[in-house]
Amino acid sequence: MENKRIITDYLEKQGLYPIADSEVEEDGFIIAVENNVLHILGNSYDFIELADYFVSLALSGEDKGQHWHIDQPYMINGKSEIHEIIIGRNKRTAF
Repeated sequence: MENKRIITDYLEKQGLYPIADSEVEEDGFIIAVENNVLHILGNSYDFIELADYFVSLALSGEDKGQHWHIDQPYMINGKSEIHEIIIGRNKRTAF
């Protein structure tokens, strides 16, 4: 399965993709668990990229077991308590 960048492409075509800012926080999500609460902190680009992965997974048409690994250093910042997240497709949906 490939990341089709559907959200990124759409936002770029609509002129809605965020403009680069020299003061953008560090790249990659900072993920922590505190008092049984999952905290996911990221910048605009991180969340748009994650949305691309979710949409690509949802539209993949692959059978159960299709998944993405979201890990360090690609999408998770080294400051995170959690170093890898796996998102997976539960069941096939016909479109």
